[in-house]
Amino acid sequence: MISVTKNFYIRGWYGINIEPLPDKYQALNKFRKRDINLQIGAGKMKENRTFYMNGYRSTLKKEKNNKSIIINVDTMFNICRKYVPKNEIIQFSKIDVEGGEKEVLLGYDFESYRPKVFCIESTLPGTSIPCQNLWEDILLNIYNLFF
Repeated sequence: MISVTKNFYIRGWYGINIEPLPDKYQALNKFRKRDINLQIGAGKMKENRTFYMNGYRSTLKKEKNNKSIIINVDTMFNICRKYVPKNEIIQFSKIDVEGGEKEVLLGYDFESYRPKVFCIESTLPGTSIPCQNLWEDILLNIYNLFF
């Protein structure tokens, strides 16, 4: 997560990083001091969820030998409403949530916050199997309404 957006950060961009894993969150605090770093998850509703970890891989699904933590999850609408100044345009949204991409997109209010560019992981966790068909209609329908 840190390396994908690093080039933008180096060029002066800043933003909100949402990272539930404690070690990755600490790295964001160390290396992304201009950003707002939140140790939470993003989804379609505000709730607490069990998050499973196995090394650097994480998921919302239980797998063999995973350890779990409880994370706070909030919607992108609530997060943006709290941290994005009124009338500020969101240039870029990167979503890499190990299969939960649709849930994150369902948590946006696209009338209020509509990033110009999305970078979304589009393979099933731990595979190279494409999965954008699970969520791309959300973006296509929303952007067709506004353009």
